[in-house]
Amino acid sequence: MPRVHTFVNSHRYLIIMKLILSIFLSITLSPLLAQNIKTCTDTIQVPFGDNKMGGYIGCLNYEGIMDGYGTLRFPDSTIYKGNFVRGKMDDLNGELIYIDGDSYIGGFKNNMKNGAGTLSLSFGDQTQISIGDFDSDRLSSGTKAIDFGEGMKQIITLQNGEVVKVEEFNDKSLTLSSVGDFFPDYSLKNGTKREIIRNYEVITELINGEETSRISEIENYYTPEDIEYVRIPDASEETELIVIPLEFEENDDSKYVNLGFETTNRAKYRFIFDTGAEVFNIGYRLFKELEGNGLQYEDLDILIPATGVLGEPMNLKVIRISRLTIGNYVVNDVIAYVSTVETANSNLLGIQFLKKFKQVYWSLNDNKLIFYK
Repeated sequence: MPRVHTFVNSHRYLIIMKLILSIFLSITLSPLLAQNIKTCTDTIQVPFGDNKMGGYIGCLNYEGIMDGYGTLRFPDSTIYKGNFVRGKMDDLNGELIYIDGDSYIGGFKNNMKNGAGTLSLSFGDQTQISIGDFDSDRLSSGTKAIDFGEGMKQIITLQNGEVVKVEEFNDKSLTLSSVGDFFPDYSLKNGTKREIIRNYEVITELINGEETSRISEIENYYTPEDIEYVRIPDASEETELIVIPLEFEENDDSKYVNLGFETTNRAKYRFIFDTGAEVFNIGYRLFKELEGNGLQYEDLDILIPATGVLGEPMNLKVIRISRLTIGNYVVNDVIAYVSTVETANSNLLGIQFLKKFKQVYWSLNDNKLIFYK
């Protein structure tokens, strides 16, 4: 009786194990069967370099070489699942799973990634996902998305093996877009670079890595149509230049220029001519006065961090003034920075204002500015 009991239990165990195995095989092989892929269970040891061996289970040809669908385990535990042609990986949709979880799913030819595919890699906190067409193990045409963590991401676009576009994102917001041809480190060599700094755009053109032009929403540029000449009574003809005297006071090295604004009182205001200042800056109190007198301007909704005269942190508001006058010139669409702190009341005529003109010369000893229309 004990022997019969043991036999019965063993028989039940075999039935259960067969049932489990049949369910496992049906789940595992159903995608392959749906694709009409022939599956085999032949096994061989596969030699690799340095006397290392891998294992294979799948289909073999009459010479005992991997041929058809199978699974190859490399010595480092990397696993390839897909089709083989005479011992080499060759599939339109094979799967390569590395020991650390990285993977490539897509085309293979002659043991290399070839054709459409997706490569997923990780390096510490950094992840890379390359999607597109591969050629000899390298992404040829498609995109490589690099996630650096903390919301920083870079997307590189390739065509025919060459980088043609690089984009950078911060918290899903585009911060940089470069189009052209690139150095090996993905920096732009020739082309156009667009940078989003805070909420304004800077467009730069480069040739051989050198900046040839730069355009920004927060800077002034020479546009001939923006300069109008106001004819002086008794003047016979319009002139292409004006001479503006620099005002100064005894025992004071500061030089001053008078500017007029299109306001109700048509008053002129004195600005310090400061060759060391980059921007055209309007102090807090003066701006409030101009605004109260109907100054026509556009708030560009841009704040630029700065440091006040006393070292206090502050923001400068960027505006576009419709019209102002200097001598006999009316200047349209002038970018100006406005102090937002009540104690910041310096009014500076910096280099950015001078860039509105074709050319500007100044003489320290003669105390004059020459503006060319």
